Amino acid sequence: MKDSFHNPDNDNSKPGRKIGILIMLVAMFTGIFSVCAFNRDVVLVDASEYHTLAINLLEGNGYSLDSQAPYEPTFYREPGYVASLLVPLGAYSVFNDLEYIEQSPDIHQRSVVVESVEWVKYFQVLVFALICLLQYATLRYVLNPKTAAIIALATSLFMPLAIYTTYMMRELVLTLFMMAMNFFIVRYYFEHKIINLVLAGVFGGLAALSLQVMVFSVVFVLAFIVYANPRKLKAILLGWIVFLASVLLTLTPWVLRTYSYYPDIRVAHNIGTNLTYDKMKYINSLRALRRHGIITQSELTAIEYQTYDNGLKGFEDTFSGKYDAMADSNYTLIASRGLKKGSVFTRLKQYGKKYGRHVFTSGYLLSFVRRPMVAKSLKIILYILSFIMGFAYLAGIISHTKKLLPVMTVYLFMFASIVTLSGRRLLPIYPYFVTFTVLGAMWIREKMISWLSLWRLRRAARYN
Repeated sequence: MKDSFHNPDNDNSKPGRKIGILIMLVAMFTGIFSVCAFNRDVVLVDASEYHTLAINLLEGNGYSLDSQAPYEPTFYREPGYVASLLVPLGAYSVFNDLEYIEQSPDIHQRSVVVESVEWVKYFQVLVFALICLLQYATLRYVLNPKTAAIIALATSLFMPLAIYTTYMMRELVLTLFMMAMNFFIVRYYFEHKIINLVLAGVFGGLAALSLQVMVFSVVFVLAFIVYANPRKLKAILLGWIVFLASVLLTLTPWVLRTYSYYPDIRVAHNIGTNLTYDKMKYINSLRALRRHGIITQSELTAIEYQTYDNGLKGFEDTFSGKYDAMADSNYTLIASRGLKKGSVFTRLKQYGKKYGRHVFTSGYLLSFVRRPMVAKSLKIILYILSFIMGFAYLAGIISHTKKLLPVMTVYLFMFASIVTLSGRRLLPIYPYFVTFTVLGAMWIREKMISWLSLWRLRRAARYN
C-alpha cells in the first residue's frame, strides 16, 4: 500500500464531505441497531448516578446524588460526562417531566430504565458517529482519503464499539473527547497553528473531567510537542505553555467548586474529586488481600462499597493519612504471612498476559461472547475471528507505526495504560485497534499478492 502524506486542505471539499456524511450515516445506522437490539431494559448503578446528577443540575438542585432535599453536594463523580447528559435530558425535559431512576442499595444490582434514558442512548449514537468522523478526518493527514474512509467505515460497523451507545456510561463521550484532542494535536503537527493546541487542551481537560486518570495523557502531548518541533526550543516552550494553560483553565472551575466546600489546595491533586490516589492505594491493598486469600470476595465488595464516600470524608481521610496508613497495614499483613507482592518476572508475566489479551482476546469481539443469548457456535466463531484480527492488528503495528506516528499520541497513552486500566476504560483504544487491523489486513494482502506473483514468475521461468 503506497500511501504518502496527504493534506486534507488540498482536496476538493465536496468528495470529502460526502464521504464524511456517509461515514456518519453508517455509524448512526449501526448505533441505532445496537440501541434497538441490546440492553433495552436495564441500567447499571453508575449510569443511574450520572442520570441523577444531570437531572439535579437541570432542576437547579446542584451537583448532588440525592433524589430529594436537602441535595447534599457530591465530589465523587467527575462532571464531564454529566455535562454531556444535559443535552439529551434537557431536550427530553422540554416535552416531558424528568424522573429519577430508582437505585438499588446493592452496588452490583441493575435498575429499571426510565423513558429519558432512551433519549440519552440516541444522543450517544450521534457521539459514536462523531467519533468515526473524527477518525476519518485525522487519518486523512497521514493516509490517502480512500484508505482513511475504509478504516472509518470499518469503525462505524464495529459492533464492540457501537454497543456502548446502549450504556449510559462515560466511556463513549470520553472517547470522543480523546479523539478530538488527538485530531487537534495532529493539526498542530502539520499546520503549527497555536489555536490547535488551545483546542487540544480544552478537549484534554474535558477528558480528564470525564475520567481523572486521563490527565496523565498530558505528558504524552507534551512529548509530542517536542517531536513536532525538533530543535526548536522557543516553539516547544510556547506549545507547552499554551497547551498546559488551556488544560488548566478547563479544569479550574470544577477544582474551584470543590475548593469552595473544602478549602485545601491539595484537592487540586485529584482534580477536585474525592477518589484520591491514597484511597486507590488502600483499595488496591484490599484487592491484594483478596488475591492472597486473606479476605473473601464478598468482604472485599462490602469494604469497597463503604469507601466510595460521596462527600468530603474522602478528602479528610486522605489528607489525615488514614488511607495511606491502612494500605501500609494491609501490605504489612501480607508480608507477615510470608506472602510477596510478586517478583519482577511475575509482574512482567502479568503485564504480558494483559497485552496478549488486548491483542488476541479483548480483540473486542469478545464483548459479545459473555452474553448468554449468543449461541455456542457463534462464540467459537468470534473467538477464532478475534484471534485472526489480532494477527492483522500486529501486522498493522509492524508495518505502519512509523507512518502513523503523528496521529498516535492517544494510542501510545492508552497502550501504556493497559497495565493499570481494563475493560470499558480502554474504549479510546478501539478506533486504533480497527485502524491497525485494517492496515495490517491490507499489508498482508499486498504481501500475499506479491509473493504469489513472484511464485508464478519463477514457475513460468522453470518451465520455459
